[in-house]
Amino acid sequence: MDGFTKEELQEACNTIEPTISQLEQMESKFKTGTSQHTLLIRRVKAFNIAIMLIKQELQEREITDSYTKEELKEALQEIQSTISKSEKIPPKLKERSARHATLLRQIKAYSIAKVLIDKELDCGVEGGNVLSAEQLLRNPDIQPTDEVLADALGDSFSAWQSLVEKLSDFKIAVEWRYYKDGKAWLGKCVSGKKTVLWTSAWDGYFRTSLFFTEKTRAGIQDLPIDESIKTIIANEPLKGKLIPLLIDVCEEKQLPDVITLIDYKRRIK
Repeated sequence: MDGFTKEELQEACNTIEPTISQLEQMESKFKTGTSQHTLLIRRVKAFNIAIMLIKQELQEREITDSYTKEELKEALQEIQSTISKSEKIPPKLKERSARHATLLRQIKAYSIAKVLIDKELDCGVEGGNVLSAEQLLRNPDIQPTDEVLADALGDSFSAWQSLVEKLSDFKIAVEWRYYKDGKAWLGKCVSGKKTVLWTSAWDGYFRTSLFFTEKTRAGIQDLPIDESIKTIIANEPLKGKLIPLLIDVCEEKQLPDVITLIDYKRRIK
């Protein structure tokens, strides 16, 4: 976890999330197009990127949004600026006071965010082996029912139905939830307390996201799946302590490899 404990990452998340809520509540106070409004929007976006990366580091879920290198650089600049301002603790502020403790927590949280954004920039976020299209299911008030998914996925909906049937055979449940930081619904596929994979809906296809450790990634080379997938996972860099494997499914003929990977992931300890 890049030298951060799970407790430190969770505290950073708990510190930044309320800040996002506070900033979003302030948005209506500024006129659109003013410098204050623009700054607030940039800061909210930077903090949302930070939360997304912290939660990935906590191994809670996949990255829901694909941010460009320019967006990450802008977020990094905003986080750095926030750190500088926060470090200017008023001289009259008593050490060990509640406000002083809050400022120190915020500085630590923002510093963790800075490290994670730096790392993401070093890894490179452009390219990859997934399709390029718009992520769907953005409205928090519209549940991803079969009707909604059929409309979103189009011709790939039959493949989705086949996958859900197989997940049921594996006793894996799909739990849909709207995530505010990524502003999209994600399907968390769980077996008991174990998260086996994540799913998300895109324009004309759905994405399956599985995460492996260095140790469990090695076993994929022995699976009866397409060699191109083996090459992808073999060359994929670590993100935190996990290696992501994203597969965009457009048609049913892709499912045997996906199902083999899911079966492998659910059985490994």
